[in-house]
Parts: sequence; structure tokens; C-alpha cells
Amino acid sequence: MLLALGWLVFALSGYVVGYDMLFVNGSSVTYFLLMLDNGSLIPLVEPPPAHLVGTGERVEAELVFTEVGVGARVLAPQEPTQTIPSQPVSGPLLVTLVAAKLADVSAEPYNMSYIHDVVFGPFPSMRHFWEYVLGGAVVIRPYYIHWRWLTLPRTRAQYCNTSSAFDSITVDVINALYNTAGVRLPDRSYLVIVLNAQPSCYSGAAGKGTVGVVEYAAAYGTVRVAVTQYYHYADWLTQEPDVAVFIHEFGHNLGLRHPGTLVEEYDNVWDALGGFRAFVRLNSWLGTTTYLISTGLSLPHLYYLGAGQFVGSGAGSWLVGPRSGVYVSASDGVYTV
Repeated sequence: MLLALGWLVFALSGYVVGYDMLFVNGSSVTYFLLMLDNGSLIPLVEPPPAHLVGTGERVEAELVFTEVGVGARVLAPQEPTQTIPSQPVSGPLLVTLVAAKLADVSAEPYNMSYIHDVVFGPFPSMRHFWEYVLGGAVVIRPYYIHWRWLTLPRTRAQYCNTSSAFDSITVDVINALYNTAGVRLPDRSYLVIVLNAQPSCYSGAAGKGTVGVVEYAAAYGTVRVAVTQYYHYADWLTQEPDVAVFIHEFGHNLGLRHPGTLVEEYDNVWDALGGFRAFVRLNSWLGTTTYLISTGLSLPHLYYLGAGQFVGSGAGSWLVGPRSGVYVSASDGVYTV
């Protein structure tokens, strides 16, 4: 038994995946896990190096026994020395949009044209925000839109009885698209799922998304895709989809984390990953709708996605974005101007 345990400790390897859950009250939590080759997920006991999340890079890890069970700690490779990491995105980003009904909930709360506009329409929409803040470096295009509500094979309780309700819903949607419409999702594309009810184990969640790309075992083979799930809910403001939730979770799909610190995770209301404070009322398919609108993206996040650049080098260099604002790099940190 001891020999077997020793082998597990030193031979454990897999891929780092992250899941972000955004709650109705504006708080959020990100879970990081080690995904083994067979799809098993082991919670990480400490945050992994940021550049490993959702990239598909194999890492070595060790098992850690805690008071609440078994976890894992990433051992290698170490994060490269870099003041602000960069993982540019450009060109077309292909998005598949699906509205799905849980087996025990028959309601279809949204008109499909309304859902389309929230994701792909003009301002305010998820597409408009990301194309605008990245200075036109990306174009968000529909790969496939399922223009009717898709019925899932399991109930809310049944999904919550699986090892991961999020992953089980995702795989069922991917397989349903293939079985009913022959759709195979492109490699490293994006999947947005709008649910007609919230799984009972996600009480209070407005949406949840993967940090970067995650591998899923579909009926037609391995699929690498970044996924957002939006949970229908009736909060204090509106029963309609808030564009800000789609924008926020899609930012995680692109690899971004929250811009805050361990003390205050949401310390920047000017960043879509840090909060949303703008309100606007517009006419929609469901009448007049109040939207929460994300206000922008911080310069370090713009730089990470390839939309910002440094002017000069070393201490005193300036990080400038495609529209406005400057960050100054000093010997003891990066300052906002």
C-alpha cells in the first residue's frame, strides 16, 4: 500500500483546468482542478501558475492529504519570469449558441431571437463588448445557433448527482448537437449554453465558465472547447439575461482572471472581470429590459490579450491600451496613471 501511494505521489500528471462561478450578488469564486487523462478532476490545494490554466499543457503534480480529503499541488513547470503575462487573441472567434431545457423543467423563458441579440447583436451584447475593447483585433462569429430549445436527458437533481454538473451538462449538449443536427464543434471554439433553470447544486449562481479551453469526451471524440453556462434566475433587478454575465464569463473563456487581490477579488469596477456598475434600459424582444453593462477592461488584461503595448523598456516604461489610459512600470510595481 505504501509503495502504491508513493507511485501516485510522484507519477501524478494531467492538465490544469479552471471554473469560474459568478453569483447574482456580484461575488464570484474560481475553482482550479487537475484533470487526469481519464477525465477525473482533483481539486488543487493552491492556485496554479496562471499561464497553465486551460492551455492543455501537461503538468506534474503531487497528492496532498487535507482535513477535507485528497487534493493536488502542481509541481512543474514553474511560471516563467514575466511582469505581465501575455496570451494574445486575434481573428475570428467561433461561438456555438444553445438554449437547453432541463428534463424536469418545461419552461422556455426566452425568445431565441432575444438570446441571439444578447450574445451576437449590436450594443449591448457580448460580441459588441469584446470586439470594441480589443480594438477590432477579434471578430466574434456564430458557428452554429440552435434555433429551438434543446431538451436535456437529465433533471436538475440527476446532474447534481454526477461528479460535475457543469461538465455533465456540457457533454450532454455537445452530444445532442451531434445527434440531432450533426454538429461537431471546432477545436478551441466557444460554447455558450443558456439554461431554462438553475441546477439545485448551483444555488445563487448567475453563470459559470471555464478558464480557457477544457477537453471533453464527446460521442465523436475529444472536443477542446471553452464553455459558458448561463442560469436563468429572477434576481432583484430583472428576469432577463444580463449581458454583463455573458461578457464576464467569456473573459474567463479567453483566459482572464479577476483583476483584484486576495484581499478584494473585485477591486476594479472599470474591468468586466472586476465588476459591472453601468445600467441601461433598452427595448427588447421581452419589452423594456434593464441591463447591467460592463464598463471596460483594465490595461493589464488588454495587454494579456494582445491589445495593449509597452512604450519603452524597464522601469518607467508605459503600458498603453488601444483606446485610453496608461500604466507605468516601475522598479517596485506597476502604477495606474
